[in-house]
Amino acid sequence: MELFYLGIKNMSLFFKMRFSFLLMLLALLSACAKVPTHEGCYVAEPYVNGRYVGACDTFRRAHGQGVAQGTDTYKGEFNAGVIEGWGLYTWSNGATFCGQFKAGKMSGVGIYTDSSGKRQEGIWNGTQRVETYQTGRLTCTIR
Repeated sequence: MELFYLGIKNMSLFFKMRFSFLLMLLALLSACAKVPTHEGCYVAEPYVNGRYVGACDTFRRAHGQGVAQGTDTYKGEFNAGVIEGWGLYTWSNGATFCGQFKAGKMSGVGIYTDSSGKRQEGIWNGTQRVETYQTGRLTCTIR
């Protein structure tokens, strides 16, 4: 009976050590995890949610004119943290869209320039150009 008791006692110690190891591992992983953070007001688009400079609403969301920079960059209008209105979005690969946005997506008149410099003008619905304009017809200035 004594041998059986020692086995359970050692088993209990084994589980305690294993549990302690798992807690230490979890703490280490939490410390090393790259948690997305932002400075300034909240921006809903994750690729530009890093540093924000501009107007905010009472809930600390980007609202009005501003510049948001993360992996990509956006300069223009926001509504309650969402890219909406006129703006210039620049992807990390160098492609740009200058024009209208709705609910964080290209929507309306705009100019898309891909990373090789090819320019496409027209009316956009998301990533699709639904109406094509002659190249050179549009100009876009975002201040």
